[in-house]
Amino acid sequence: MATALGLMLRFLIGGLAAGLGLVAVAVVAPTPHVPAPEAPRQEDARAANDLLREVQRIRAAAGGHGELAARVEDIDGLFRLLHRAHPNVRGRARLQDDRLLVEVALAPAPGMGWLNLTAAVPEFRDGFAVETLRLGRLKLPPGPTLAALTRALDRRLGADTAARLLEAAPALHIEGEELRLAVGMGALPLGYFARLTVGDAYGRSMPARTEVAADVAVFRAAAADGQLPAAGSFMPWLQMLIDRAGTTAADDPERALIAGLMALNYLCGSDHFVKFFLPPRNAEEAPLPPRDGICQELTLRGRVDLRRHFLTAATLRVLSERGPAVVAGEAKELHDSIRGAFDFTDIAANNSGIRFATLLLDTPSSDWPALRDRIVTDGDVLVALDGIPGEMRRAEFRNRFGGLDSPAYAAMLAEIEARIDALPIHAAGGG
Repeated sequence: MATALGLMLRFLIGGLAAGLGLVAVAVVAPTPHVPAPEAPRQEDARAANDLLREVQRIRAAAGGHGELAARVEDIDGLFRLLHRAHPNVRGRARLQDDRLLVEVALAPAPGMGWLNLTAAVPEFRDGFAVETLRLGRLKLPPGPTLAALTRALDRRLGADTAARLLEAAPALHIEGEELRLAVGMGALPLGYFARLTVGDAYGRSMPARTEVAADVAVFRAAAADGQLPAAGSFMPWLQMLIDRAGTTAADDPERALIAGLMALNYLCGSDHFVKFFLPPRNAEEAPLPPRDGICQELTLRGRVDLRRHFLTAATLRVLSERGPAVVAGEAKELHDSIRGAFDFTDIAANNSGIRFATLLLDTPSSDWPALRDRIVTDGDVLVALDGIPGEMRRAEFRNRFGGLDSPAYAAMLAEIEARIDALPIHAAGGG
């Protein structure tokens, strides 16, 4: 949910820091000017989910035009989610004299101190504007600084990248505690934000949509002719993923693995992330075939939802760092707990999927066949769930575990990780 927004924010902050690298050497501070935020709340996950859904709605609207509404507290909630994924980033927002004041503290590397960034954003109607910009105590000229950031983004992501991003937010209106941002996504290609926040931000060798489409076709054909089951354990699908990635792409097996996981996620993953995990489609490319409920009855440890959690988390892990993958799962559970329930068994499936993907990334592709031979049953990749709390309503979760920063919550996560450590594939390979 908030992952896309969080990754984009982190990337833009990193781009600004990189563009000001020479100046930053003289203004690195020993401490951050933003205190460490508290743990994310249920309301943070809900606001991030609502914002992402609204972005998707605008993207699908005629012309790609619309308006995003948020409160300052919603921005702080995104910062809380971002900090949980990336502890070296802190941020907060507030309104001051009809300006949005955003403060960000970024630790570029351990032991290097902190870059303290402050920006005052006024209302604007004819294109993005920044009134005041500071790096530590150094006041920066907004115009030249934005120009430097523009050049840095263009070098990293291609010509006109910054212009397209700025054109996508042409106006900001501040009314009371509410911010209303006009959004125009017509100039951004489909899948642009996914490529920006996931692929380019982490430097992975990202597959093209044609590669993912080829894997989708292979998995669908194998299911149609009975090579892959339509019900029961999902394990044969994971085995075929490893076989295909290890034998069909000797030049770049990691790229083949990512394409295969994207294809599996498209067919069998969580609806929340199916479109986000796909590479952008060129105008001349045919759309992917419909999913057709091909995986509807496939399970892990007898549960369809655990298969979705495991696969979605594994896919996010190969596209990013461990932190965003973990926080995406936590955020979804927090969101579900508002009207539904918080479920630690879902967290166990998420973290098992993350560790499965990490093990594949850390294992030389020449050893994938041996690893595949050790993955036979559901219990080889997903921990036993006995003793792990299932669905808990919001009040019960708060009564038993408090929040994400409580010792009880940390102890339950430690228990889940210890069980994953004890799975034979991780215990044998040090994964």
